[in-house]
Amino acid sequence: MGGWSIDCTKTVMAKLWIDLDGNLIAVPDSISHEEYAHSIGQELESLLAQGWLRIQKVPPPYLLIDFHIPLNAAQAMAVGVLFENRFSVYVVEFRGEAREFRDAGDAMAWVMRNE
Repeated sequence: MGGWSIDCTKTVMAKLWIDLDGNLIAVPDSISHEEYAHSIGQELESLLAQGWLRIQKVPPPYLLIDFHIPLNAAQAMAVGVLFENRFSVYVVEFRGEAREFRDAGDAMAWVMRNE
C-alpha cells in the first residue's frame, strides 16, 4: 500500500491516513475514510486495529487524530509534522478515549504517552 508524499508544512488535506511506515495517504474529498479502506480491500476498524492513524482536518482549524495502538517512530514523526500546522484545537482519540488540546506540544505529549 503506497502513499503520496505531502508537504504538510504548507497544507493538510481534509482527510488522511498515516500507514505503518509513516506515509501520509490523502483520501479524496469525494469519499470517506471508510470508503477509502474498502477501496484497498480493508475495513476502517481493521486499518485502525493494524495501527493506521485516521486524520481529519475540521474547520475552524481543528485536527482530529484517531488511532488504536501506540505509534511507531515513523508515525510519530509524521504526526509531529502535522502538528507544525498550528491548528486551533487538536482532538486526539486513542482507543475510543478522546482528548482535546489547544497546544500542539501538549497534544503530542499525550500521543507519545500512549506508546
